[in-house]
Amino acid sequence: MPDEEQEKSRDRLVFRLVYLGFVISGLIAVVVIGGVIYLSLFGPTDTDGNRLEIPSVLENWGGIIVGFYFGTFVSLIKDYMKAGK
Repeated sequence: MPDEEQEKSRDRLVFRLVYLGFVISGLIAVVVIGGVIYLSLFGPTDTDGNRLEIPSVLENWGGIIVGFYFGTFVSLIKDYMKAGK
């Protein structure tokens, strides 16, 4: 019996850690993508009033973040399906 309780406790801890990791990375993603959107809409202008270009590094981060989320989600689903067997 104690082994089952320990396993359930460990599973809850792992779930909380994974959930916390997703929440933190989600907040970082929202800040990065929101920052790029803000810069594109209300960003700095030059002396003629033209918007300055967003650095290409920041433009590409949106795709990187979305790719990370899809890749991580697929890996987690695969591991969950293996554990369910």
